Amino acid sequence: KLADVLGVPVGYFFEVLDRSEHAPVRVPNNEDIISPRRHRRLNVMLIEDNANDQLLFVKAVEASRREVEVTCHSSAIEAEAHFRKIGQPGSKTVPPDLIFLDVRLPQLSGIDFLRELSRNPNYWNQPVIMLSNSVNAVEMHECYKRNASAFVCKPQDYDQFVKAIDVIIQYWSEIAVSPTYF
Repeated sequence: KLADVLGVPVGYFFEVLDRSEHAPVRVPNNEDIISPRRHRRLNVMLIEDNANDQLLFVKAVEASRREVEVTCHSSAIEAEAHFRKIGQPGSKTVPPDLIFLDVRLPQLSGIDFLRELSRNPNYWNQPVIMLSNSVNAVEMHECYKRNASAFVCKPQDYDQFVKAIDVIIQYWSEIAVSPTYF
C-alpha cells in the first residue's frame, strides 16, 4: 500500500546502497528480510584465556540445549588468525555469528581486539558480547565505544551463568536479526 501511495515499485523498499560504487543493489531474498527464520543454529566464537572458563562456557551452552557450535580461542591473537583464514582458497573456516570476548586477555586485550575488529570493513558490525569478572566503568565504556553489543559481568553462581548464556544465545538465535544472519 505504501508503494502505491508513494507511486514507487514495491522493490524500491528492498534496495540498499553499495557505498563502494554508489549504485543500488537488490537484496537477494526479500522474504528473508520480511520474515526471518527463527531458531537458527549459531556459530559462536569464545575468546577466553582461562581453560576453566572455556569449559564452563561450553557446559553452559550445552545446558541451554540450543543449537550452537562453539569455537574456543585462548587468545585474541589466535582469534585474529581464525579471521585471516576466512575466505582463503581451500579454507573451510567460517565467520562466527556471535563472539563472546573476555575483556582482559594477555598480549592483545579484548578491548584492543574489539578495536581491530571494528576497523575491519568486513566485521565492523559483528555482534560481540564482552565478558568480564567485574565491572570497570572505564573498560565498559571503552567496549561500547568500540561497538560491543553488550558488556556482561559473569555471574559467579553456575546456575545464573547458565541462565545468562542461555538468554544471550536465545536473543541472538531467535529474536535479533544481525548482519551475520544473511
